[in-house]
Amino acid sequence: MEESQYTGTKMKVKIENLIHSITNNDEKEEYNWTPLRNSLDILGYSPQTQLNTDHAHIEVCIDKKDNNKYEVLHGNHRTKVLQELYKGDLEIEVVLQKRKIINHNANDPHHTHFKGNK
Repeated sequence: MEESQYTGTKMKVKIENLIHSITNNDEKEEYNWTPLRNSLDILGYSPQTQLNTDHAHIEVCIDKKDNNKYEVLHGNHRTKVLQELYKGDLEIEVVLQKRKIINHNANDPHHTHFKGNK
Protein backbone atom coordinates (compact mmCIF):
# COMPACT_ATOMS: atom_id res chain seq x y z
CA MET A 1 0.00 0.00 0.00
CA GLU A 2 1.44 3.39 -0.96
CA GLU A 3 1.02 5.43 2.19
CA SER A 4 0.89 8.93 0.69
CA GLN A 5 -1.89 7.87 -1.67
CA TYR A 6 -4.12 6.83 1.23
CA THR A 7 -3.24 9.47 3.87
CA GLY A 8 -6.34 10.52 5.77
CA THR A 9 -8.28 7.45 4.63
CA LYS A 10 -10.49 5.65 7.13
CA MET A 11 -9.98 1.90 7.08
CA LYS A 12 -10.87 -1.18 9.12
CA VAL A 13 -8.00 -2.95 10.91
CA LYS A 14 -7.85 -5.84 13.35
CA ILE A 15 -6.56 -4.58 16.69
CA GLU A 16 -3.97 -7.36 16.72
CA ASN A 17 -2.32 -5.57 13.75
CA LEU A 18 -1.87 -2.31 15.68
CA ILE A 19 1.44 -1.55 17.37
CA HIS A 20 1.16 0.86 20.30
CA SER A 21 4.06 2.54 22.09
CA ILE A 22 2.95 1.93 25.70
CA THR A 23 5.63 0.07 27.65
CA ASN A 24 5.64 -1.48 31.13
CA ASN A 25 7.46 1.63 32.38
CA ASP A 26 4.63 3.80 31.04
CA GLU A 27 2.13 1.75 33.04
CA LYS A 28 4.00 2.55 36.25
CA GLU A 29 3.61 6.28 35.64
CA GLU A 30 0.66 8.13 37.10
CA TYR A 31 -1.82 7.49 34.30
CA ASN A 32 -5.26 6.54 35.58
CA TRP A 33 -6.25 3.63 33.32
CA THR A 34 -9.57 2.92 35.09
CA PRO A 35 -11.80 5.54 33.37
CA LEU A 36 -10.51 4.57 29.92
CA ARG A 37 -10.91 0.82 30.58
CA ASN A 38 -14.42 1.34 31.92
CA SER A 39 -15.42 3.55 29.01
CA LEU A 40 -14.11 1.17 26.35
CA ASP A 41 -15.53 -1.85 28.15
CA ILE A 42 -19.01 -0.32 28.48
CA LEU A 43 -19.28 1.92 25.41
CA GLY A 44 -16.73 0.30 23.13
CA TYR A 45 -14.63 2.17 20.56
CA SER A 46 -16.96 4.53 18.73
CA PRO A 47 -15.08 7.46 17.18
CA GLN A 48 -18.15 8.52 15.20
CA THR A 49 -19.86 9.59 18.43
CA GLN A 50 -16.94 11.54 19.91
CA LEU A 51 -17.52 15.27 20.32
CA ASN A 52 -13.82 16.04 19.87
CA THR A 53 -13.40 15.01 16.25
CA ASP A 54 -9.76 16.13 15.99
CA HIS A 55 -8.53 12.78 17.32
CA ALA A 56 -11.68 10.69 17.60
CA HIS A 57 -10.22 7.93 15.42
CA ILE A 58 -7.03 6.12 16.29
CA GLU A 59 -4.44 7.39 13.79
CA VAL A 60 -1.87 5.02 12.32
CA CYS A 61 0.92 4.77 9.79
CA ILE A 62 2.16 1.67 7.97
CA ASP A 63 4.86 -0.16 9.95
CA LYS A 64 8.18 -0.16 8.10
CA LYS A 65 8.99 -3.76 9.08
CA ASP A 66 5.63 -5.30 8.20
CA ASN A 67 3.18 -3.79 5.70
CA ASN A 68 0.34 -5.72 7.35
CA LYS A 69 0.90 -3.93 10.67
CA TYR A 70 0.21 -0.33 11.63
CA GLU A 71 2.06 1.83 14.12
CA VAL A 72 -0.24 3.95 16.26
CA LEU A 73 0.48 7.68 16.01
CA HIS A 74 -2.41 8.89 18.14
CA GLY A 75 -4.53 6.69 20.39
CA ASN A 76 -1.88 4.48 22.00
CA HIS A 77 -3.73 4.24 25.33
CA ARG A 78 -7.01 3.28 23.64
CA THR A 79 -5.21 0.71 21.49
CA LYS A 80 -3.53 -0.91 24.50
CA VAL A 81 -6.80 -1.17 26.41
CA LEU A 82 -8.73 -2.47 23.39
CA GLN A 83 -6.09 -5.16 22.84
CA GLU A 84 -6.34 -6.18 26.50
CA LEU A 85 -10.15 -6.29 26.42
CA TYR A 86 -10.65 -8.01 23.06
CA LYS A 87 -7.41 -9.98 22.57
CA GLY A 88 -7.09 -9.12 18.87
CA ASP A 89 -10.56 -10.35 18.07
CA LEU A 90 -11.93 -6.94 17.10
CA GLU A 91 -11.81 -4.92 13.89
CA ILE A 92 -11.94 -1.14 14.30
CA GLU A 93 -11.93 1.90 12.05
CA VAL A 94 -8.68 3.90 12.07
CA VAL A 95 -7.28 6.75 9.98
CA LEU A 96 -4.11 6.21 7.97
CA GLN A 97 -1.66 9.13 8.25
CA LYS A 98 1.86 9.91 7.09
CA ARG A 99 4.66 9.49 9.57
CA LYS A 100 5.33 12.63 11.53
CA ILE A 101 7.43 14.16 14.25
CA ILE A 102 5.62 14.50 17.55
CA ASN A 103 6.67 16.81 20.34
CA HIS A 104 4.69 16.00 23.48
CA ASN A 105 6.19 18.94 25.36
CA ALA A 106 7.09 21.94 23.24
CA ASN A 107 9.22 23.35 26.08
CA ASP A 108 11.43 20.27 26.31
CA PRO A 109 13.35 19.30 23.15
CA HIS A 110 14.25 15.93 24.71
CA HIS A 111 10.63 14.84 24.31
CA THR A 112 10.68 15.28 20.52
CA HIS A 113 10.79 11.97 18.69
CA PHE A 114 9.79 10.39 15.43
CA LYS A 115 6.56 8.44 15.24
CA GLY A 116 6.38 5.89 12.53
CA ASN A 117 9.22 5.27 10.14
CA LYS A 118 11.91 7.91 9.87
